[in-house]
Amino acid sequence: MSDMRREIFDKIRAAEFFDHIHIDPFPATLIDPDRPVWKILERIGPELTALFAGCEPHPSPPEELSSWVKHGPEGEEKVVTVVRGWIAPRDTIIPQWGLYVQKGVVLEPTAVIKGPAFIGADTEIRQGAYIRGNVIIGPRCTVGHTTEIKSSVFIRHSEAGHFAYIGDSILGSYVNIGAGSKLANLPFRTLSQKQLLEFPRMDLQIGDTIVDAGLSKVGAFLGDGVETGCNCTLAPGTFVGRDSWIYPCISVRKGYYPASCIIKSAEKPVAVRKLADRAK
Repeated sequence: MSDMRREIFDKIRAAEFFDHIHIDPFPATLIDPDRPVWKILERIGPELTALFAGCEPHPSPPEELSSWVKHGPEGEEKVVTVVRGWIAPRDTIIPQWGLYVQKGVVLEPTAVIKGPAFIGADTEIRQGAYIRGNVIIGPRCTVGHTTEIKSSVFIRHSEAGHFAYIGDSILGSYVNIGAGSKLANLPFRTLSQKQLLEFPRMDLQIGDTIVDAGLSKVGAFLGDGVETGCNCTLAPGTFVGRDSWIYPCISVRKGYYPASCIIKSAEKPVAVRKLADRAK
């Protein structure tokens, strides 16, 4: 690897975005601090599969939870959990539904959870939320009303409280997603690609360097302490360094934004300013 390419990859290591990289009970392989942060996406499915492997079916799931089976286009079955309102009195594993809920989790009525999913201690899943599978949510997080999450990780104490979409994304600790914000995960496709059900692999842009993600869907990566204002849209493949702010109603282009910056202009979305310089 060239020195320039190594410098680029050093910027987007998970350790540059997150202080806390362990979510109990997952092993360290979920978040490798020295690998590019988007590589976490490749680990979500395998780590959830390993989590449920060998678990005996729960003999009597809580009566406040019910399930139904959704059949996919190839006949595959997806078990969906529908909530009537429940606070977990203890860690509860329902492997036949692909659901692991830790003690103190609040599941409000009408939340819908498609497994596999892990929900950490004291997290709140509010009314009308949709957990759409391959989701790992750490402790003390909030998933709000009509918020949809798929193939994503919240590390700890992060919130998406109102009307958000979060697809194929990683949120660090103490991240707040403003109401109505969207973390998009799929670039535009041509008509022929849609007709042929093709999903080309994405290119990621880090400065002036283009990197093959090896994935067809990549959302956003938000470091610890990032704040987005209401009604922001983050393009697929957006990297935002820790302690940064995104002003309301901004459409953020894909690419890398360093730590402690402000993204404040819709006309010039790549213009950033260090938080330390705000008073100047």
